[in-house]
Amino acid sequence: MKSHRLLGGGSALALLAAGLVVSAQPMAAQATYNQVVFSARPGNGSLSNGGTFALCAQAEENGVVQVGESIDLSIATGQDIPTGDTGVGGSATATDSNGTVTLTSAPRSFLADENCLAQNGNTIPDAVTIAYSSPDNIGGTNSGAPYPVWGGRDIVTGTNPADGTTTNDAIYEFSPVTKYAFSTGSTIAPDGSLSAGHAVPMTVEAENASSSPVVDASVLLSLAPAASGGSAQASGGAPPAGTLCTSGNTMALSITPNRCISGTGGTIAITYTTSSSSAAAGEDIITAQNHPSDFFDAATSYTYQTAGVYTALQPFRICDSRQGTGTECSADGALGQGQTMTFQVTGVSGPQSQAVPSGAQAAVLNVTAVSGTAATDLTVFPAGSAVPTASNLNLTAGTNQANLVVVRLSSGGEVSVYNAVGSIYVVVDVEGYFAAPSGSSPPGMFHSIPPLRLCDSRSGAGTACSGSPLGPDQWTKVVVSGCPTNQPSCTPSLPSNGTAAAVALNLTAVAGTAATNLSVDPPSGSDACPSTAPAFSNLNVNAGINLPNRVIVPLGPNQDVCVFNLQGSINYIVDVNGWFGTGAESSSGALFFATPPTRICDTRSGTGTECSGSPVGAGQTLTVMVAGADGFPPAGGSSSPIAVIANVTAVSGTAATDFTLYPADVARPNASDVNVNAGQNTPNLVIVQLATTGNDAGAVDLYNLQGRIDAIVDIAGWFQAPAV
Repeated sequence: MKSHRLLGGGSALALLAAGLVVSAQPMAAQATYNQVVFSARPGNGSLSNGGTFALCAQAEENGVVQVGESIDLSIATGQDIPTGDTGVGGSATATDSNGTVTLTSAPRSFLADENCLAQNGNTIPDAVTIAYSSPDNIGGTNSGAPYPVWGGRDIVTGTNPADGTTTNDAIYEFSPVTKYAFSTGSTIAPDGSLSAGHAVPMTVEAENASSSPVVDASVLLSLAPAASGGSAQASGGAPPAGTLCTSGNTMALSITPNRCISGTGGTIAITYTTSSSSAAAGEDIITAQNHPSDFFDAATSYTYQTAGVYTALQPFRICDSRQGTGTECSADGALGQGQTMTFQVTGVSGPQSQAVPSGAQAAVLNVTAVSGTAATDLTVFPAGSAVPTASNLNLTAGTNQANLVVVRLSSGGEVSVYNAVGSIYVVVDVEGYFAAPSGSSPPGMFHSIPPLRLCDSRSGAGTACSGSPLGPDQWTKVVVSGCPTNQPSCTPSLPSNGTAAAVALNLTAVAGTAATNLSVDPPSGSDACPSTAPAFSNLNVNAGINLPNRVIVPLGPNQDVCVFNLQGSINYIVDVNGWFGTGAESSSGALFFATPPTRICDTRSGTGTECSGSPVGAGQTLTVMVAGADGFPPAGGSSSPIAVIANVTAVSGTAATDFTLYPADVARPNASDVNVNAGQNTPNLVIVQLATTGNDAGAVDLYNLQGRIDAIVDIAGWFQAPAV
């Protein structure tokens, strides 16, 4: 059975075969060349037992063959053979005008003065002729069982004897395997998505250069676990006996690579099990490699992530790139086209000595784009990561627009913002953070509800706010617990017993008479709204426009919030879709798991997502499966997601319209999440409960009111019930 291969090249030129190094005799070494070149060599594992291959070695100076030079040749045989193999490497001879000599590990000099007949039939002048013979016992034996495809290689080395630095290798790999592929890809599951003790079955496949599976291949497997990480078991294929991982011998993986044999389909079965400790943090990495020296490998990993609970802060500004604003970003100026700015989030002091602590996993930021020179997108992501295929803000030139962003923090507590086109100023206000919980009933657990409209200041809207638009420089209080006046028996809703610490709401500005800012702040302990304009904003909107933004804000003593309008007269809408508890609530809340921005749905054609090519028509509903998409936890089981945080973007509609997102197993509520004019691109952060029943369990519905429009959904994280 064929089971070898040759690689060429000095730093990796060679895919060749083998040889022994010949010690140089004091022949005519002239040191007038800077490269040893080997001719075409056999492919990986292409030679049968004891098969031969002819190759030629030449001396070159800047690509020009040098005549009569001396080349030191040697061979290192049977390199990187896994422990347990009894097989040995191949052999080689070298021929010049002085005769033929068997190569050994000791370098020997040969004159490059022969007409060498290469394996492909070409005659190569001014060369040393090398005849390589592959091993005649492919794989040797282990406990009496032969392994027909095994690891190992022979290495022929050519060196300039005058300087010892001009070196090149011709390498023959005994196995045809050139790569490995895990069925999970590079990630076993999204960070922090698996419950304690969760078992994940997978396979690793040995493949040749054509990506075809290789049966009976030797694969070295190892597990580098986190400090208190998980475990893995591997079971290979035939042969059935021996001390290795085969069909009759399951092996526990460890930090030390151990050999498995690929079975039918070229695969090895692996079961990975997460740590039994739900508080474990770190990364488990399973690696497949062909040699202990790691000539090539593949890896898959799982990163433990501590679940987060929310702490709401009184909003404060941590970054404003306009000069003279007194923040860490004020010296940065406008963010240019294709540029990224990075700023610190943790440790920055706010009012009342507030700050995002160093242990926070994610931050809730209100990001405002100011006075851009061109239509552009902004993307907010963990510092140090590549810019993801996602966006948080989409705006036209010259406009000021804000959007709430939930973003995972880098290990150093930093966040980056990328600008696609033109130049633009960036303003960032922090509203809170997610960090590891303490105790069995911690504050900050999330309670999701279907969207509930509690305030609509337009006349006749049937809420407590109806008929009361906001005037210039005006504050007003809005109670967000209980039910709206036109829906007295709503279920569920935010509790009125003081066990809600903060609320997640959607604030929509409606047709103001002037360009203005809206802000949301908690009342004081005496339930009074501020008396002056705030130093931050949540919504920046031009006159006559309807525009939403998500807000997460602490609650006042009567489960209320204060809303402020800067200029003109404007109507406003408040839709509540969840709340964060004090730790004293009777119902069970959910923990948050942050993820880098991940696009799971884009209805534009050719986007490669589950929604590709499916724009939403007037009055139509698009069902988007979130659970299980792109590696997120599936519906059902102990790690099933309950709700999701996503950035939803409305793209180039044919008419002014609204989007409403809600669980796919409930009736469409009287609420909206995105309000957009015809032809515009408008994003908004959405916190939406997932369906729990029926065929659409784990999905959300996206309803479009008017016209035909595309939609994009980028996931920032999900909520799931704590492990019990």
